[in-house]
Amino acid sequence: MHIRLAAPSTLAGLLWAAGLFAQGASGPAHTAIGQLLSTGNTSIVVKTGDGRESGPFIVTTTTQRPPGLAAGNRVTVYYHPVGDRLVADRVVLASAGVRSR
Repeated sequence: MHIRLAAPSTLAGLLWAAGLFAQGASGPAHTAIGQLLSTGNTSIVVKTGDGRESGPFIVTTTTQRPPGLAAGNRVTVYYHPVGDRLVADRVVLASAGVRSR
């Protein structure tokens, strides 16, 4: 009897946790736009238009970064929060989306 009652609640808990994980992975992207202050193998810091520092954004093995990324570049960092940390998903140079005529 107890096993039958525990199984639905366990299944519901697993489904709830899976929903939270899926929402975090595919949820809306957060962005930080500004001048790259520092970049390294493990983190990125951006100075936004209002003069504030944004980050550090944690760089992982899956973070997409353009070649030649350097301090001073204007960038958009797409990130997601994980606990109290900000994990960079993708970094795009500001000039990457601009076409020359």
